[in-house]
Amino acid sequence: EFSGEESGRSCTPERTRRAMSRIEEELATLVAPEMAGARTNSWPDPLGLSLGLLSVAVGQACVLAYHWAYLRFGNPTAVQKEGPQRYDFWEGVRTHLAQLEGFVLLGSYLTGTWMFRLMPASYYSLDGRVNPLHVAAQLLVMDALQTVAHYAEHKLSPEIYKSSHKPHHR
Repeated sequence: EFSGEESGRSCTPERTRRAMSRIEEELATLVAPEMAGARTNSWPDPLGLSLGLLSVAVGQACVLAYHWAYLRFGNPTAVQKEGPQRYDFWEGVRTHLAQLEGFVLLGSYLTGTWMFRLMPASYYSLDGRVNPLHVAAQLLVMDALQTVAHYAEHKLSPEIYKSSHKPHHR
């Protein structure tokens, strides 16, 4: 057993903690060089999370702009037997944005995976490089979570279905 006596210094809890912290930093540098200097036991910088959530908002704006253009200039094909439904675009935007299960689920997922450092190390580097495979994996995981949430809204209870999800099927 090593007591620290060999080096002429005693082994105190504080010295052990500092040594472990240095080892953690060295390991983090070896595993993810772009994170060198980042403490493994501290919260990550929220700038990246904010940029990620902002990109979701920009994506929603693009989807809504496309939908508006399609309704205005396209030729919507009916899915229902009665033909395409007529509705006010802005009412549709309000009801779409009011469906919180998607935003709550996505925001919780992004916040949780970011703050607990569950994403690949490259996500925490703000050097501008994007790994398309990591993005594809994120999209697949999020799609799977949305599918499970959608299925759960149908199957959990009639009250949950009526209050949170039935309007989606009108």
